[in-house]
This record gives sequence, structure tokens and C-alpha cells, in this order.
Amino acid sequence: MRLYCENLEKHFYRKTGDGNFFTAVAPLTLSFQEGAVHMITGRSGSGKTTLLNMLAGLLVPTRGTVCAGDTELYAMDDGALSRFRNRHLAVIPQGQSLLPQLSVVENICLPAFLCAGKAPDEREVTSLLERLDLASLRHAAPQELSGGELRRSAIARALLMHPSILFCDEPTSDLDDENTKVILSILQAEAREGTTVILVTHETDAADYADFVYRMHAGVVSCEKAAGPSPRS
Repeated sequence: MRLYCENLEKHFYRKTGDGNFFTAVAPLTLSFQEGAVHMITGRSGSGKTTLLNMLAGLLVPTRGTVCAGDTELYAMDDGALSRFRNRHLAVIPQGQSLLPQLSVVENICLPAFLCAGKAPDEREVTSLLERLDLASLRHAAPQELSGGELRRSAIARALLMHPSILFCDEPTSDLDDENTKVILSILQAEAREGTTVILVTHETDAADYADFVYRMHAGVVSCEKAAGPSPRS
């Protein structure tokens, strides 16, 4: 599914300081190609996560539009937007996002269960656990997992939903080189199967896995690498 934003921007208002607001994301028009990895990099505070959250339908922009396919995200009410996100979009957030009271497999299956009202196909779940080297940890509690295992569990949870667009916010932060390569390879493989992958990362080696690389500085996005048709910016 193609993702497109037009004149997208975000201001945050302040009660103190020299000005009454600051610009987290400057006006941006950009098209994200289907079946490609789009890497967004830049220093902390440059606006990367704010941009990702607006693109994912999680943060209302100050101005502009975001379209996933033919659907304008912020033209929908909260209920319709939540249902659309659940069916078509998936987010791998920063940090630990598994529920501590559920096992690994229960965490992975929860969004699919909430969407369909029934447990996902057991064969598909088992195949995904094996692909991500989590089969032996199926019934483990999140607090028993390493950082890499937690990240792979979050990825499994997202992939089980078969998202058209996958948003990843620093999915390899604090991981060793081996786990970083595993996760980046998985994201690249998903893109080759047709998923649009939006990857926010500080990991410079991630550029080797990306089809498009964008850099953010003070809320402004510039394209550093493009493969195939050039994105609009």
C-alpha cells in the first residue's frame, strides 16, 4: 500500500520561552513507495518519531494530510481510524511494548485476536515463531527475554497482522550487531514481499538494507538515497 503525505507539519505549543510554539516537522510532501524500505535518520530531537507517529495515524498533525492507499487517515473519526490501523498498519514502537501479564505467544496474538475476535491460525503462529527464532520461548514471560528477543517478539506481533504498511521506531536500539542484522534482514524481506516499511533509526548500517534514505534536521526532511523512482519531497 502506498503511503503519501501532503503539506504535513506539526507544531507544539509552549507556555514559556521566546516563542509560543516550535516546529517539530516542517511542511512536508512525500510519497513512500510500496514494497520498499524507507529509512529516516537524524539526531535525537530532529522530529523523526513525531513524523512516524503522524504517518501511522497516531498523532494528529497541525496541518496537512496523510493517505494510506486511497484512505485519508485524519478524515476518519477515532473509531474508524483505529479499525483501519488494526487492519492495515502496524507499529513497532521504541522500547519494551509487551504486556508483562501475558506470555510471548499471547502478546503476539493479542492484536490479531482483537481484530478478528478469534485466535489466529495456529500453523501461521508457529511458522512465525520459528522464523524469528522464538519457538522455544513461546510460553515465556516478557521479563524473561533478552533485548533481542523482546524486539523479535514485537516484530512477530506486527507481522502476524499482515500489515500493508509497517512502521518501525528504533527497532534495533541497544542491540548487538548480530541481532541488528537479523532484524534489518527481516524488515527488508517483508518489503520484498510487498510491505511498505518506514524505519526510523540511528543505525547507520541500516542504510545498506534501505531503498530510500531520508535525513531529518530540525524538522526538515531531505532525501539522501533513492532507488528506482525518486520520491516526492
